Amino acid sequence: VQSFEGGRRRGHGLGLSTMQGRSSDGLAALTDKEKQTLRLIVRGHDAKSAARTLGLSVHTINERLRDARRKLAVSSSREAARLLLEHEG
Repeated sequence: VQSFEGGRRRGHGLGLSTMQGRSSDGLAALTDKEKQTLRLIVRGHDAKSAARTLGLSVHTINERLRDARRKLAVSSSREAARLLLEHEG
């Protein structure tokens, strides 16, 4: 699924620094629970095993991942997790 804003593909024609700025803003907007979930994804968990580890429903994990992807303007949870990992070092 491709995302469009104003009839243009999101990110199309934007410089790298603009995209990095969006990521930085998104990283600052992540909740602690979203970060916790993304850290599990980085460690190789999928939504089901993350849910089991945290004692939550898969639905809750998927909501956290969806919200994190939206804030970071990425289409994949693994990409969102990678951005967080790079940011946190």
